[in-house]
This record gives sequence, C-alpha cells and structure tokens, in this order.
Amino acid sequence: MPDEPATETPLTLHHILRPLGQDVSTELRHALIDLRLDEAAQRRYDELADKNTADTLDERERQELADFVALNRFVSTLKAEAMLAQRRLVAS
Repeated sequence: MPDEPATETPLTLHHILRPLGQDVSTELRHALIDLRLDEAAQRRYDELADKNTADTLDERERQELADFVALNRFVSTLKAEAMLAQRRLVAS
C-alpha cells in the first residue's frame, strides 16, 4: 500500500513562539513588537550586507551574517506572533 501523505503540521518556530506571543502582558507584547537592533549592531549588519552584495565577505563574516539572519528570523517570528495576538485582543 502506498504511503499516505502526512497530515500533521511539522514543528516550526511559529509553534514554539505562538504561545509566548499570546500569553504575555500587553506591555510585553508591545515590547516584543518594538524589538530592534541597537545602532552598533544595525551598522554591523549593514556593513556585512554590503560586503555580501559585493561578494567580499570572508568566512568569519559570512558566519556572522548568517547569525544575524537566523536571529532576525527568530525575532521576526516572535514579533509576528505578538502582533497577531494583539490584533485578536483588539478585535474581541
């Protein structure tokens, strides 16, 4: 008998962060939504991104940029979940 397609949703970052975005105070939810890099980190990210565009990153810088990207993905997901929770509260 052929394998049936999986009907379960794979575990993703959204599954981990969704409860956090929902089960926090309004103040924390707003703080999560407003998360940003500090000025020094933003400058470093911009520098790495420019070097990446110019294809002049060394291996250490390539890993540093990958770390920024991974962190950004995590924070963006957290912020999205907090925004969704905020919209649900406002709508109810």
